[in-house]
Amino acid sequence: INDKIDNQWCKKGYSKEIDTGTGVYTCEPPIVPHYAFGDPTIHDTTDYTTLNKKVFAAIEGTQKSICIIRNNNLHCFKINDESEIEHVEQVFSDVVCTTGVDHYGSSSHPYIRCNASDFSCSTSSGRTNCTDNSNYYCMSYVTHVECSDCSHGSGCPS
Repeated sequence: INDKIDNQWCKKGYSKEIDTGTGVYTCEPPIVPHYAFGDPTIHDTTDYTTLNKKVFAAIEGTQKSICIIRNNNLHCFKINDESEIEHVEQVFSDVVCTTGVDHYGSSSHPYIRCNASDFSCSTSSGRTNCTDNSNYYCMSYVTHVECSDCSHGSGCPS
């Protein structure tokens, strides 16, 4: 592979297939996450600190996540990904989390629910929910990302 050509395409942010005669190699630009207090799009900020929230949503490519800032670290939990149960458990390793199996119709899905003094988060069967316990703002995903003031059950606070 001609590394010089590959690196030039990557640095410019273009996608380029290169046929070396022994195979085709694809160089893709990195996917940059975008963040929003609401349903994120590629038009939202790439700097989550500008949101001034501790709970929000992200989109990276086509993958959406619910994110929290806990202990000064950014943690994003992918939606529709049952492997995130372990991720939630790691982030909340300082508290006892409840795990089990939810039954929806004829299917069963593992779940985790963690309640700490700063955040409460749960995930199961594509449903992800996190609440900032300092102000009760929450982000949830069932069929789309929603935010609300969970203490009043109203829409996204500004």
